[in-house]
Amino acid sequence: MGRKWMTCMVGLVLLLTLWTQAALAATVCQQGDTGEQVRAVQTRLYSLGYLESAPTSPYKFNALTKTAVKKFQLASGLTQSGTVDENTYQLLTLSTAVTYDQYQDSIHVVGGSGEEVKTTEARLKKLGYFTGTANNNYDAATQAAVAYFQRAHSLPETGEADTATRQLLFSDQAMTVQEYKALVNLTQLKKGDKNSQVGVVQGQLAAMGYYEGSINNSYDAATVSAMKLFQEANGISASGVADEITRSLLNAGTGKTYDEYVDELSVMEVSKGDTGLSVTLLQERLTELAYYDGTINGKYNAEVVTSVKRFQIANSVNASGAKYGVATTATRTAMNSASAINRYDAEGLLPGDQSADVKDLTSALHLLGYLSGTTNKYTSAVTAAVKIFQTANELTVSGNATPETLKLLYSGDAISYDAYKNGSGNERIEKVINWAYKQLGKPYKSPCSTPTSFDCSNFTKFCFSKGANISLPGEVASQGNTCKKKYTVITEMNNLKRGDLLFFDTQENKPIGHAAIYLGKVNGSPRFIHASSAAGEVVVTVFKDWYQQRFLFGARLIK
Repeated sequence: MGRKWMTCMVGLVLLLTLWTQAALAATVCQQGDTGEQVRAVQTRLYSLGYLESAPTSPYKFNALTKTAVKKFQLASGLTQSGTVDENTYQLLTLSTAVTYDQYQDSIHVVGGSGEEVKTTEARLKKLGYFTGTANNNYDAATQAAVAYFQRAHSLPETGEADTATRQLLFSDQAMTVQEYKALVNLTQLKKGDKNSQVGVVQGQLAAMGYYEGSINNSYDAATVSAMKLFQEANGISASGVADEITRSLLNAGTGKTYDEYVDELSVMEVSKGDTGLSVTLLQERLTELAYYDGTINGKYNAEVVTSVKRFQIANSVNASGAKYGVATTATRTAMNSASAINRYDAEGLLPGDQSADVKDLTSALHLLGYLSGTTNKYTSAVTAAVKIFQTANELTVSGNATPETLKLLYSGDAISYDAYKNGSGNERIEKVINWAYKQLGKPYKSPCSTPTSFDCSNFTKFCFSKGANISLPGEVASQGNTCKKKYTVITEMNNLKRGDLLFFDTQENKPIGHAAIYLGKVNGSPRFIHASSAAGEVVVTVFKDWYQQRFLFGARLIK
């Protein structure tokens, strides 16, 4: 019986040992356990990052330990029981066990999920990088917020919250959005703001040609206008507000400059109904070329259509049908070129015009006696004078100062009003007088250097040589004596005719001291043209008083 009892006892002990080993294999430790086994598990969980604090005695498997075990099991693809079973324990003790950081790296990507993602989103939201609702899902909004944070902190802009990103995100060194924007000049600015950042923006806009005002640190109307233009040029919503996108481009200095934008707009096709800077540039160029004299307001109206048509016709720009009056790229390229024909060269001057060119026209008509004064307005009086000029000079009579009319008017070969009125119309005389007119304003010098300067007798010698191929001496007394011998002499002023050569007694001890060319009556008064020592240049003078007293005689070189 003793042997049987012993055998039973040995069997019982063996069975108990096997049961205990099986139990240990199933559960290594769980919540409530204490002892060295718990210490070993906690130490390993701490080294892998699942527990925040190192284990201390007494070593008890508490709620924090259970949560850490669950996180490890989740990271390792195990059932989240919170109990350290044999499988959990074996994975936990491997050198290749998944760390908490590795686990977080795996879920902080688009498509990842977990409580840690929600924590990260909440931190990003607190700092101002994330504007959505924090949840467990790592979606595109989360990715964008992380990328924004990375950009602000000079990290690789991956959009994935890796370990380095998370460590900085949850550290004291993490900047808020506002701090970042202030640091790199990205703070939003708007009308009414007054600070040094406004001055930075004004300086940047000025450097790119958009702002011409003073750097006054005040976001005023001029700053708003410049900002809108910069935004429009660079494809940004033209709000006039210096938002982050706009300021980033200004800070980079890679945006389109005003000159570059103008170059684009100056050849951009525009047509009736269009508005904006491109139309303003068109109106300005048409004004320069004298095809447009309306208001420069950036509006492509009927007046602009007419002006564009006139340019296209005058410059032979290929356009047909509906394209006439449309400022096509080809039209604007031709318009911007140095060889563009202006309206005056193409059409001349027209009634209603008002410009310096009209002043030149009326000055020429006045000198020739067709107009009593000068003006920069093409009035009805100017129209009438042009018609008489055209009649006198055998041009088509329209009253418009056509290119043909202007060419003759400024050529020096035109018939004066008195010559026309008096019926003289002597071509040789008029050529002499026209050569005389061409010298108006040239300096008086003795000795002189024709044709850049003249004294009185060399002036008359030059004009008769050029206009009528008549040779005269250059010294005044010799010139007068030669004329007495060779030509008809007129002693009475009332008998003088246009083109006669005049001689005066203007110098002591010198019978013939001055020479001039008689113009006849201009605007009712007898006048002559001469190189005057008193005036210091070639001028037209009224024949009266002192000159009448010193008149000697006239010589008619041309009959």
